[in-house]
Amino acid sequence: MLDSVFIKSLAEKSDAAYRELFARYYAPLKSLAVTYVKDSATAEDLAQDVFVGLYYGGATFDSVDGLKFYLYRSMKNRIVNHLKSEGRRRRYEQAMLQEKEPVEDYWEKAMEEEVFARLNEAVNRLPEQCRRVMKYTLEGKEPTEIAGLMGISVTTVKDHKRAGKEKLSEWLADDRRGKSLVLWVLA
Repeated sequence: MLDSVFIKSLAEKSDAAYRELFARYYAPLKSLAVTYVKDSATAEDLAQDVFVGLYYGGATFDSVDGLKFYLYRSMKNRIVNHLKSEGRRRRYEQAMLQEKEPVEDYWEKAMEEEVFARLNEAVNRLPEQCRRVMKYTLEGKEPTEIAGLMGISVTTVKDHKRAGKEKLSEWLADDRRGKSLVLWVLA
């Protein structure tokens, strides 16, 4: 769905638009929440609450960037409120104070989670052998180690890695951060 059509459809409360919204942003929002609340079930609840709040809140957006800002800001607020209610506010504040620039760090982590979610989604679309090589590569394994784990030659590992990088770069070409991440992570 084109971004302009997507934004308009969200304003009209289209079921298809909300399904796409959920498909695009649920995983990165949940992943971000897990970073702070350290509990998958709670993170799922917080992410779902963001979507419910958007649906019933009546907010409208001029762009996808405005929508993303709203989603991540809402998630941040829900995380903070959750930590307060759980009596963890003091530990959270201490952790945030130890970081140089907590607000910038939060947004950096949010964008990182979104990009990694897109990268993982793209990796899962690769053919099986290539997908396995790319997943091992993302785990930081060296070609010789991957070859041993998979029972293939180092040359075959390198061929799968090259083909995977090309395909991922092609699929993520519309997202500068995603393409840069592919090239950086899989270098």
